[in-house]
Amino acid sequence: MKRFLMIVVVIIAIVMPAMTWAQEEGLSLEGLAEQMAALVSRVEVLESLYAPSAIMDSEGNCILAANGGLHPTTMAAYMGISDNQVPESPDIAMVKIVPGSGVLITINVDLWSDIYVQELWSGCEFKSHSRFWEEDYSGNRTWLE
Repeated sequence: MKRFLMIVVVIIAIVMPAMTWAQEEGLSLEGLAEQMAALVSRVEVLESLYAPSAIMDSEGNCILAANGGLHPTTMAAYMGISDNQVPESPDIAMVKIVPGSGVLITINVDLWSDIYVQELWSGCEFKSHSRFWEEDYSGNRTWLE
């Protein structure tokens, strides 16, 4: 019985400070539910923006940048550096075949601010995107974080 009582006291001693800290920090199930609802709404916005960046034609050929848009991963990264702004008019600036790697597409994310990113594709499979940069008329790049 003494062991059981000691175990209960130790458990209470460990749990009580955590519960008190959570209450002081304003953490609650209601707050967690609100955060989850906000996260779900952000995911729904991203899903509504999703249009496939690569499609297969009737002959099984891959058509990259079919919609002129960004891959969802690239879009999410852009939203992360732009206060959740969605680019209105992405435009393909250049397409380059990289032997052994795939196709590198340079996209002007927003024509009004000259922000660029590159997406690397292997066939119809998205591989990665580069960091975003802003380029002035002289060709000087400023990397965006």
